Amino acid sequence: MTASPLIRYSIMMAAGQSALFAYLTAYSLDVLQLSPGTSGYPVAIIGGLSIPARIIVGALTQGATRRMLLLMASCAALSALILMTATADQRLLLWVGVVLFALSGAVWNSVAQLTVVQSTSSAGAASELSARLQSGFLAGLVVGPLLAAAVIDAFDYRLLWTVVAACFAAAAAQCRHRLVSTPAHV
Repeated sequence: MTASPLIRYSIMMAAGQSALFAYLTAYSLDVLQLSPGTSGYPVAIIGGLSIPARIIVGALTQGATRRMLLLMASCAALSALILMTATADQRLLLWVGVVLFALSGAVWNSVAQLTVVQSTSSAGAASELSARLQSGFLAGLVVGPLLAAAVIDAFDYRLLWTVVAACFAAAAAQCRHRLVSTPAHV
């Protein structure tokens, strides 16, 4: 059985998301030279902004889940590239990247779950697809930080943010396809 585009989307978004969460604080401290006391603020801001953003995005999405998922993955990729360009002298780019990610890469899961609900005709099918979606999400959570650690050890943060952006771009590419075929083929 092959994974549906929605499951592949989930894996790639979660991989990028978890890599970003795993290394954003260290990047803020090491490269952007934020103090140890403030280097955790970017992740806290993402969390704080994503709470109302999930509700708003869910309300705005209606039936256009594929377009919204494409927009979210694309904006998440852009946020990683913006983070890559931030420097100790250009910290404003950090905050721009953080806000953009909070409104895209941190809230995609609510739209993915809406896709599950809208594309299934029974509670059993929705339950099965939701479980597969969350399994993909959890797989991405495992892969992202491991991949990020290997990149950081061998290279640098610039390549890390490029890899994170590539994860989000790969997720966006899944939106070319019908995200869910039928419950029997998810």
